[in-house]
Amino acid sequence: MKKLIGFSLICVMFIFGSCVTTEMLQGMLIVFDESVPLERSATIAFYSGVEVTEYNGIPVPHKKSFGNTKSEWKYVAIPAGVANFTVDVLHASGNTIWKGSNFIFRYNFRPGLEYVILVAYKEREWGVDIYQQSVPSFGTPDRENLLDFVLFINQ
Repeated sequence: MKKLIGFSLICVMFIFGSCVTTEMLQGMLIVFDESVPLERSATIAFYSGVEVTEYNGIPVPHKKSFGNTKSEWKYVAIPAGVANFTVDVLHASGNTIWKGSNFIFRYNFRPGLEYVILVAYKEREWGVDIYQQSVPSFGTPDRENLLDFVLFINQ
């Protein structure tokens, strides 16, 4: 019985843990360059499994959580234009868990738009799916908002 209750609590934590709304993230928005107005910036939400370690060669803030290093860049506004990100990833799908460090991707972010970024695996190659939309109220971004699949440069 105790195992069932414990399992139920874990399931509830996962369900509610994935319920991230734009309103919840607004207070956590990190603005990289305060001199650039938000309308000339791109706002990016990095989903679970994507830990940003560098932006254009600049290390980003991290914190320790349960013995793991976690990026503080979950919701960030950066100047629009080409950006290079170095990320650590952890992706679980079915019985497969994939973990890697220091992967690089590059993308040209447009001003005034919101993006959501997830780890993705397509045609035997790893990268990120980039969606143009605000953070969904529940679950993953809408498939019709998928802009691009961007390969990790150094896989």
